Amino acid sequence: MESYINTLNNNTEGIANSAVYGLMANAFVSKYACKQSREGFLLSKQQGNNDSASKYVEEYLNCYNRIISNSKGECLKQFNEAYSCLEKVGKKADVISIDCVNLLENLTHCNMKK
Repeated sequence: MESYINTLNNNTEGIANSAVYGLMANAFVSKYACKQSREGFLLSKQQGNNDSASKYVEEYLNCYNRIISNSKGECLKQFNEAYSCLEKVGKKADVISIDCVNLLENLTHCNMKK
């Protein structure tokens, strides 16, 4: 039973890490690719304009959805390279290596061309 629990824990950790690396890569891209809608939302909220803020939320979600689609399609190569680098670094480092940053930037550039 203990062996089963250890295996289950290892699998759970692997699944969690797997999801995290993809989220990290897409979040990095969205910081730049969806910048206008994110900043528009913040400005609208600061001004108390909820109608405008709602429109920016929709724009941001559409932008983020486009990033996810591109990461599975036209930018798959760049996504896989960035993902592999993040996965390799994993928990071993407190900061992301410059190699991973360069690969994340390549993924961002691919998404920005669309």
